[in-house]
Amino acid sequence: PGTNWPARLAAACRQRAEAAGRTADLTVEFSNGRPALDYHPLEDVILELLANALQASRPGDAIRIRGDAAPGHYVLKVCDEGVGLPPDGLEPGGGRPFGQNAPCGFGLAVVQFILRQAHGRLELDHADADATCLRVTLPAA
Repeated sequence: PGTNWPARLAAACRQRAEAAGRTADLTVEFSNGRPALDYHPLEDVILELLANALQASRPGDAIRIRGDAAPGHYVLKVCDEGVGLPPDGLEPGGGRPFGQNAPCGFGLAVVQFILRQAHGRLELDHADADATCLRVTLPAA
């Protein structure tokens, strides 16, 4: 994604949160390291996960996006304190997110397709009725 991808992606995330009136709810932090995925698909993945988090949470609920280098990988986490996601919520035909305002899941299918093409994966790291944390693992560049 180039050397300035963290600043560009953080700015895109803040712009999305600002458009939703949720600037104060968002924390974004990307460490050094580079995922082996071009910038635009990476931006699509993160902004889709952020859009889901914004839709599944209320103003005042924290949304955290963090990226960290790991041996041979780059790990991104998108966590929110919204309506939650059932344990099978990432499976094809799996359960629906909790709550009336939860995202429909189509964007998650697109995210999973992009990640499969990049030899990455999307996993439910933590979910309950009060919070959801999704983990994206990509090969390191």
